Amino acid sequence: MDEPILDRALRRKRELHGELAEIEAFLAVYSRLANEDSQAGKTATPPNIEQMQSAVHLRSSPSSVVLKAAEEVLLGRKNEAITPSRLVTELNYRGVVVGGSRPGSNISAMLSNSPRFRSMGRKVGWILTDYKEQEFQQPSEEATR
Repeated sequence: MDEPILDRALRRKRELHGELAEIEAFLAVYSRLANEDSQAGKTATPPNIEQMQSAVHLRSSPSSVVLKAAEEVLLGRKNEAITPSRLVTELNYRGVVVGGSRPGSNISAMLSNSPRFRSMGRKVGWILTDYKEQEFQQPSEEATR
């Protein structure tokens, strides 16, 4: 029995967990950089975005780990496509970091070089190649944010 309300609720739960993971990652980097400043005797000033991006970039996961985790995310979504930004959020929730100043572009580059993934268009996102094109579902409007 297909339960769309339950599916939507579970999908929204995953999205919220992803957003929470983004906030926690931000807070962890922010706290670490603020601690480094205070230990160096500097006055407590908020770290700038470039510092945070470079700090996140330094701890990027290897491509093989990113691709394996991306495959697991897509398997859990059945036939539903996922946008690069949402995929990055889901991966962060799992502790997998896609580095660089544009992680959505970086994950798309990784996926496009793997035979396991297929792009369904820039706004729609990615699916596993195992799924037939007519089987996939467009992501909900909430899932594309």
